[in-house]
Amino acid sequence: MKHTSKSLLFIFLILAACSQNTTLDEKKSELADLRTQSKELNQKIKALEGEIKTEDPTFEQVQVQTTLVSVMEVPTKEFHHKIEVRGSVESRRNIMISAEIPGRINEIKVREGERVTKGQLLMVLDAESIARSIDELKTQLDLAKIVYERQTRLWQQNVGSEIQYLEAQNKVESLEKRLASLNTELNKTRIKAPFSGSIDSVPIKEGEFAMMGMPLVRVVSLSELYIKADVSERFVGKFEQGDVVEVYLPANEEVVISEIVAVSDVINLENRTFNVEVDLSSINQELKPNMMVILQLTDYRNENAMVIPTKIIQNDDIGPFVFKVTDNGSGKIAEKLHIETGASYRSMTEVFKGLTKGEQIIDQGFRELSDGMAVRIVSTES
Repeated sequence: MKHTSKSLLFIFLILAACSQNTTLDEKKSELADLRTQSKELNQKIKALEGEIKTEDPTFEQVQVQTTLVSVMEVPTKEFHHKIEVRGSVESRRNIMISAEIPGRINEIKVREGERVTKGQLLMVLDAESIARSIDELKTQLDLAKIVYERQTRLWQQNVGSEIQYLEAQNKVESLEKRLASLNTELNKTRIKAPFSGSIDSVPIKEGEFAMMGMPLVRVVSLSELYIKADVSERFVGKFEQGDVVEVYLPANEEVVISEIVAVSDVINLENRTFNVEVDLSSINQELKPNMMVILQLTDYRNENAMVIPTKIIQNDDIGPFVFKVTDNGSGKIAEKLHIETGASYRSMTEVFKGLTKGEQIIDQGFRELSDGMAVRIVSTES
């Protein structure tokens, strides 16, 4: 039995080996046939490609994706930078008249808002005591003059002493000076307008007692208005007399043109600013003291600057850059140009380095670009 089993196993192995050899031969034969067919197909493909390219030269050319852009030439023109400063309208004829001597207010002759002319009487203080003193002095002066005249005649006749003559003369002169002083005080009881204008406020009432220095009436004239503004000390040396200024009047919502008339040489220690005065004499607008205004002051100007739109300037790790259009031989591409920029004002930026006048830079479509990307130029209207 054992011998029979071994015989059967041996026969089975021989048959399996024969089967494997048959399958391997078939595969080799099939591979040889496929190689032959592939060679023939490649030859046919090459032949067809040659025939098609002869009739269509653009066949199978690589279609490079391009980005549509528009360009602008770098211009050179005047560029200026301005700063915005708040100021207020001031008047050189805006004063509060105060009492120079104490006295009760007898009469107020004007009201707030009333127009007055120079020298017009505004109010009267009680002057009874001064008037009495003046009358008394006049009586003394009349007597002193009589004595002086008699002493003069006696002295001319060599009668009497020189001392008596000089004392009489001195008394007359002394009384005249005291009388002049009292008349001056009397004039101070009559408050008059120092210039033509309008009454802005009358903070006192009739019957009140005015102490020396107490405010009595404010007189304002609009004939000498100007703008006063505080400017940071970091702009020292940037402005000078005669510079043109844009003045925005928020109350009227209008912009007028004026000029600087004065620049202070002193820095305010409290807020580190200096004063700038702007003329208002040529401005035909309704202005009032303390009205707020906004000044546009030019702190930088370049008559021949390269200026480009601020929006087309981008930044990377190196710094600001723009794209320009160049031709690499097979088409137009975008080239990144790093630039050195200066000040920016009203959506425009000055360029110091990196560009040349007339150079074409991309102003639309630049956000989709990268360095070396193919582009196609179209007009802005497109």
